[in-house]
Amino acid sequence: MQVRNFFRGHGSSGVELLDHLRDRSAHAVFAARARYLKSRSEEQVNQILLNTCSLSPALPTIAHWADWSLTRYGFTGNKRRQPALVFVKADSDYLIRFYKEYLPLIGPQTRYALVTGDSDRTIPNQVDLRFPRHDDEVLAMIKAIHDDPRLIHWYSLSVDEAWPKLSPLPLGFWEKGGTELYKNVLHSARPRSILDRQIKVFCAHRTRGGPQWHQRQLVTKKALGDWKEVVEYRESVPSSEFFDTISRYAFVMCVGGGGLDPSPKAWTALLAGCIPLVEANPTTEIYRGLPVIFVDDWLSLELDIGVLEKWSHDFAPYFDEPGQRKAVLEKLSMGYWLRYVRAGCR
Repeated sequence: MQVRNFFRGHGSSGVELLDHLRDRSAHAVFAARARYLKSRSEEQVNQILLNTCSLSPALPTIAHWADWSLTRYGFTGNKRRQPALVFVKADSDYLIRFYKEYLPLIGPQTRYALVTGDSDRTIPNQVDLRFPRHDDEVLAMIKAIHDDPRLIHWYSLSVDEAWPKLSPLPLGFWEKGGTELYKNVLHSARPRSILDRQIKVFCAHRTRGGPQWHQRQLVTKKALGDWKEVVEYRESVPSSEFFDTISRYAFVMCVGGGGLDPSPKAWTALLAGCIPLVEANPTTEIYRGLPVIFVDDWLSLELDIGVLEKWSHDFAPYFDEPGQRKAVLEKLSMGYWLRYVRAGCR
């Protein structure tokens, strides 16, 4: 469906109707879920796992807490009230729509923070190999949004270049059942110590045709060759078994499949008490301060038992010391990142 089919008219508040009954229903569910989530206490929000997508209207996402949300489900919010926090789907069609039709509604004295997500396309340049690069018109519009004095700060998934008012947000965990898993982890005993696990890197990822899968193909070859003594490689693991499987290992390899963010695999690894290995890029800078190994180049990465044992001892306190484990789990929550983003509204 073309994005133009999602929007009809400019009602002053509430819901803008969508074309089809299914879409209207999804939009109503999204709006109702947003009202419900905004009524939750901070303690309850801290029990929700971070998700910056909006893959399901009922699944809690950061978009539900925005004053104005422009998503695949349409516009939700009250245009009579000036927003402090705006969410826009990070595809060029939605950014253009926001720039041309919604940004002019923001008053000259209003200051707001912008969050963009729910897309694999990167910001600001769009370098994901699965999609076309932004043309000059779209790049100029993105620059104009960024430079507008009304914008205090812009937080986005898949940031491909550091700009003064642009900061990355982690994807988090967008699969169904994530918050239930998170609550179980929060209320369970500490995970098995890193030092008591297999000092190996677990690696399982799909590969397909196309240039975006090239890195995974090369890593798979290394896992079956140079790294075979310290990497446990599997072609796939059923999703129902993934958490329990990785919980036996000290490390989990998180190789991108075109996108810049290694989650939800990295978020799952941290929940399971594992150390994720992720590729360093402008987006993964937001993972600094978490027990994560940053890899500059997968092909030149040297893995042996000595390196893994050193990493295990260096990062063990993040998992074994109760205060540090609690701090890691807090950073996986929706509440933590909402506070982080709202700080940009002031």
